[in-house]
Amino acid sequence: MLLTAFFNTLNNVSDFCSYRVSVRALRQVFARHDFQLKNTPCENNVWGTKYGMGTFSGWTDIVLDGKAFLKNSWDYNNPAKVFTDNLRGTFSLNASSSTSLGDLGQVDLVITDPPYGGNVNYSELADYFYVWLRLLLAPHHASFAPELTPKAEECIENASRGKTAKDFEDCLTKVFSECRRVLTDNGLLIFTFHHSEGSTWESLLNAICESGWEVLAVYPVQAESEASMPILSGTKGITYDLIHVCQKRSPEATRQTRAWATIKTEIRREARKEIDRIERDVYGNSKSLGPPDKLIILIGKCLQLYSHHYKAVVDHQARVVPLREALEDIRMLVDQLVSRARPLPGELDDIDRASYVYMTALSEKREIKSDEVHKATRGIIEVDELLEADLMKRGRAGRGRTYEVKTPLERFPTLVEKFKGESAAQSGLFADSPNATPDAARTLFIDRLHFLMGLSEGGENLRPWIERWRGEIPQIRAASEYLTHVRKDFVPALKKILAMIEVQPLGFK
Repeated sequence: MLLTAFFNTLNNVSDFCSYRVSVRALRQVFARHDFQLKNTPCENNVWGTKYGMGTFSGWTDIVLDGKAFLKNSWDYNNPAKVFTDNLRGTFSLNASSSTSLGDLGQVDLVITDPPYGGNVNYSELADYFYVWLRLLLAPHHASFAPELTPKAEECIENASRGKTAKDFEDCLTKVFSECRRVLTDNGLLIFTFHHSEGSTWESLLNAICESGWEVLAVYPVQAESEASMPILSGTKGITYDLIHVCQKRSPEATRQTRAWATIKTEIRREARKEIDRIERDVYGNSKSLGPPDKLIILIGKCLQLYSHHYKAVVDHQARVVPLREALEDIRMLVDQLVSRARPLPGELDDIDRASYVYMTALSEKREIKSDEVHKATRGIIEVDELLEADLMKRGRAGRGRTYEVKTPLERFPTLVEKFKGESAAQSGLFADSPNATPDAARTLFIDRLHFLMGLSEGGENLRPWIERWRGEIPQIRAASEYLTHVRKDFVPALKKILAMIEVQPLGFK
């Protein structure tokens, strides 16, 4: 118990501490999760003073209070009721790797807190305390024999130690697999996590799904105080943690395919409800949520639905949708939920990612700076995919720091070639392939809209193509109306499209 008081005192006696004038106390070493050098360090008086916090005398008082509570424990809801007799039981404390739990036996509940990918180097930070504690504990405990904490088995991404994102994912998979092995069939795995980087979420969620879990529920709770957050670059702007409640996934669930489009609709609906609950003070801390918090809430809802049908979530071509692609779609959903000056119409909620980025970031520009493109596409789509889709090209000036956005007319010759496989026989435009079968999966939504705009500007017949894509008339109408407010030079072509849709909205013979 004396060593416990000493252990906590160490966090307040160092040149890594600084003074907080507002509370007449110092800021401890790990107020942030790093070794941050201080310009004006301030150490405690070790034994205690009138003011301050975290002194040895303060911690010994806390230890004594804890021991007193153990002997006479009570419930806050019923202070008069003593629970001491109910606390007797057995427990064990092991210092070992969670990737191999050995003969632990069957357990009913696993509660854990996975590491933040590459943001916090826990074992390196733990050395600060370890080198002191081992002086007394090494003779009695073999786990304190090494001079520093073990680092080879740590689940982390750390380039300086040769630990990659794949190593982080593989290590988590081993841990979660071991948890599954020792858990009873009706047991629960509960963990908390938050991060703004899609790649780190992908590693965590892949580990959960690959090790045979499904998420039953996700609960948002207040995260750590902001004072400790700056070092966590992957948590910037996040004020909520997600508590994930998991159970073993049923083998039958993975055989029942679910359409990703349907799951996305459910995710959007459930996430909006959750965000509304938080902002209406359901959890006791009313606040307006920013994009980072909306992102993790959406990710939580995504995993909850996705994990139940892992490897059985399919797109319209019956292709299994990988988790990375699902998370990119989630990023787009977040962007849609964040208020903007001119939000996209609801009819465009499910357009492809490239078309979404074009509509929201590229459509109103002729030239766009590189950093603007990267900001608009971050976590949603790679910039190279926009170049391959012929939506923009690298700028001629500025040493590659700009991109030129292509107009529908500039794209039209390429689109003519692309749509030869979707030829409209009535138009006579592609006489060499009059019986081609439509294959909208090969093209983007914005390709079809730009193609219609190109036909309109060239005085061609729009009717056969609008008939061909009649299933997308609500989206074509909404996108056309949206773009009339964005680009004046698009208005004539778009009005022709809208006029044709209004005359014959569902097709014609």
